[in-house]
Amino acid sequence: MKYTGGLFWDVLLIADYDENWEDFFYSLIKVLPCKACREKTKLHHENYPIPKMKNNQEKNEYLWILRMQRGGQPWREKVNENGYTLESWVAQYADKPFTNNETDQ
Repeated sequence: MKYTGGLFWDVLLIADYDENWEDFFYSLIKVLPCKACREKTKLHHENYPIPKMKNNQEKNEYLWILRMQRGGQPWREKVNENGYTLESWVAQYADKPFTNNETDQ
């Protein structure tokens, strides 16, 4: 089975942090295509709520740690094999628009 769960994390990463980001995070959980993933993630955040953050850097650091804990073994193996860091993950999306439509660029 091929997993595409990384898209969830990537969307959270590229979304700018503001006072509504936490609501955005919880909204994304509700639309995960895997029922077990939705339930496990919801339960996790009931026990471990998202901490208060001040900016994108704090949000990104939180996501990196959370993804390393909960993102699955394939992700951790990929990080180890390729030497990925938070900075290299963020750099993938630096200055890229959130669109596939070339007319929006």
